[in-house]
Amino acid sequence: MKTLKELSAELGVTSAAIYQRIKKKPLSAQIEPFIKKENGILYIAREGEELLRQYYDPLNIITIKQEENPISLIIDREKDALYVEINIKNRQIDNLNLHLNIKDRQIELLTQQMREMTTALIFAGENIKTAQNMAQNFQLNSFHNEFLNKTELKKKRLKKRFLFSRLFSN
Repeated sequence: MKTLKELSAELGVTSAAIYQRIKKKPLSAQIEPFIKKENGILYIAREGEELLRQYYDPLNIITIKQEENPISLIIDREKDALYVEINIKNRQIDNLNLHLNIKDRQIELLTQQMREMTTALIFAGENIKTAQNMAQNFQLNSFHNEFLNKTELKKKRLKKRFLFSRLFSN
């Protein structure tokens, strides 16, 4: 890795010019993975150096002038930058799809839990109705038994009266 100052000396341009070039698109997207900043010093990896050499190396410029039209070079660079952006967007889409699949699974689990809870509530409601019916039947049986006990008591009293009235009525 080389510092920004070392690379600027090799290429024969100022550090500020290289720094400005690094911050502009399309190069900024391409070179970002190859730049590291530590203690305020900018370090550029070999791959980043190669990208910068394409912009500043006089031999490269001469070769380009002889072999290619500068406009097609700009178009190619822009195209490369767009490919990088497309790859970034595709990774973002893949990441979002992954999160979407996770959320879909969470929704499925919550829906299943809701169904189970609904079933449990229905079952609990049926149990409550059964318990209420049993309590009602118990109350009715209690009232019926109480009524029968009172009726039995009245019959016994009447029998006693009848017995006493037979004995003492002569």
